Amino acid sequence: MKIVLNESSFTFEGLSEILIRFGEESCYQIKDFLEKNFRKENNLEEILEVPEYQSLSLFFDIFGYFRFIPGVEIMVSTLNEDYNEEVLIHIFKALAKIEYPIDKDLVPFLNHKSWVVRSQAAHYLAEIKDSNYLPDLKKLLSDQNWWVRYYSAQAIFELGKEDLLIEIIKNKEPGYEMGKYILDQAGDLKVGEAYNG
Repeated sequence: MKIVLNESSFTFEGLSEILIRFGEESCYQIKDFLEKNFRKENNLEEILEVPEYQSLSLFFDIFGYFRFIPGVEIMVSTLNEDYNEEVLIHIFKALAKIEYPIDKDLVPFLNHKSWVVRSQAAHYLAEIKDSNYLPDLKKLLSDQNWWVRYYSAQAIFELGKEDLLIEIIKNKEPGYEMGKYILDQAGDLKVGEAYNG
């Protein structure tokens, strides 16, 4: 693992591909390794000789690839809005693949300074269809970043709230263009009435 992580000629995607080849069983070893790290029984940076965020991002990618539910607890315990942005992004990407609901307030991540964290948090909510954040998602329809608006509108649609998108379009509220885009992409028949309303 140390050799792979320290090989500078590999891209991040290449590193992930190599580590995935170890198979799903490696997830249990990674989980044990990370648990020891969080209990201060070992030190990731000393053992692997790379910054902690790099190894955590890769490990969480592997959990996501294998949809490794036992790894969710470690990801949630790492999920802190002040943590390294790269790690947060990879946690939400993994959680979206696993489609596993977590008991954690996601508002700080929907309001995070990084648009990538905001977009991935919204993407995760689209996958798990959590309606508790509907007001936050509606607010993000006016975000400056296209991907944040896209995943927020997608999440609203996945929650079965097409009528909310149609209302936003009719009233030309902030984010109505993205509402149109999502409904058009979905081939939603009700979108015509929104355009004519």
